[in-house]
Amino acid sequence: MEAKCDLFFAIGPYHAARALQAVSRNTPIVILAVDYDPLEHGIVTSLTKPDRNTTGAYMPQGQLAAKRLEVLREIIPQAQRFLVLSDVFCRDQLPAVQAAAEAAKVHLTVIELSRPPYDFGTAFLSGQRAQVQGFIGLTSPAFANQAADIATV
Repeated sequence: MEAKCDLFFAIGPYHAARALQAVSRNTPIVILAVDYDPLEHGIVTSLTKPDRNTTGAYMPQGQLAAKRLEVLREIIPQAQRFLVLSDVFCRDQLPAVQAAAEAAKVHLTVIELSRPPYDFGTAFLSGQRAQVQGFIGLTSPAFANQAADIATV
């Protein structure tokens, strides 16, 4: 069944883009890939040229998360252990941070959160038990929605 629209926007996880591609072969789909790599997930076959009926913007958050680790290491050069919170929306950012941590020879404590609203108090307590010396924030809409909760922990 072909959906009857002039244009689709797929903002959010790659599932939205994939669902639209399943129902529309001709209608243009514009993606905003913030939380995933559209090439890696098969949404597009090229990042430089539109293909099929899908185009849009990709914001490589994994590279930014790796850069956050680099900046933290410059600010706190003696730090060796960092807390990283993850969820379904930012899971694709983890490999870049893990590779950066391996290259820097530092340890990450990764805590996977599920079922929003998240319990950041417990997550940070787990980090404290692991004796982390810094926190690396990944980009997740759920984390953005609960930014005030994170700030009060």
